[in-house]
Amino acid sequence: MKKKSKKKISRIHFKIGSLCLGIGIGIVFRIALGSEVLLKAAQQSVKEKQPMILVSHRAGAAYAAENTVAALERTIADGASIAEIDVQQLADGTLIVMHDSNFLRKAGINRAVWDTDWEEVLEWNTRWEFGTGMEREAIPTLDEMLDVAGRRICLMIELKKTGHETDLEDSVVELLNRHQLEDWCIIGSFDEEILQNIKALDEGITTVLISHRIEPKQYELSYADSYSVEAVNISPKLVESLHSQQKLLYGWTVNSYQGMQMVLDAGADGIVTDDIPKGQSFLKRSERSVALGRFWKNFKVFFDKRED
Repeated sequence: MKKKSKKKISRIHFKIGSLCLGIGIGIVFRIALGSEVLLKAAQQSVKEKQPMILVSHRAGAAYAAENTVAALERTIADGASIAEIDVQQLADGTLIVMHDSNFLRKAGINRAVWDTDWEEVLEWNTRWEFGTGMEREAIPTLDEMLDVAGRRICLMIELKKTGHETDLEDSVVELLNRHQLEDWCIIGSFDEEILQNIKALDEGITTVLISHRIEPKQYELSYADSYSVEAVNISPKLVESLHSQQKLLYGWTVNSYQGMQMVLDAGADGIVTDDIPKGQSFLKRSERSVALGRFWKNFKVFFDKRED
């Protein structure tokens, strides 16, 4: 397989940035005595700050059955930049989108993924309780999710390793090539060997190492372009260390304003959440607060100079 230039590794992050909806503050300041200068300074300050990337966990687990087409369609409509999905391999080699290695929780069938063929899965539905009703959605294949996503949203594809896989990485890369999305998706895993194999197949595919915590010896991994770390283990020092390596950092899985604030304060680049609308509400509120803070800081400097 033809390898791509390493320069293309960062393109996906540029595209992610272009997908992020502008989180403009929408506030017009009208203050006399030089307010136009202050207004421009405040607006420019906000523009220079890149928006936080919102990653929809399990394709959007708050408003639809996790890891389903319905969840992906909803998260696209909500305007998420990235949808994270979980991928595993069935006994016949089919790549399905599901988190658990057993179908019991999602389909009520006590069967391991690696002991099941696609023809059997076709007869099952995921089960998801919401309010007083019960929604049922088919368990999708990776092929189907790629078709739905297209270039409307970036997919962060987490590859689950059970020890029963056969040519997992080859199958995934082949699918990305078939859909012409190899430069549009991110391949992630807790397993470093999987990321190494992906880079060996196509070094241009962007990767993310997923972990509860990252050790200093992992900061410079050549096969990890970015990192996704459990939010409670993110610190400004970690962010600074990874940014010095030109690598992004996402915090998972955060569904409270308090948790989102913690990830934002640490300086991370993205929030992985089940609830994209809540994340958007938080970011708008945070951007408004930042803009006001910068405005009043500039306002004070301006009047201090006038008094001098």
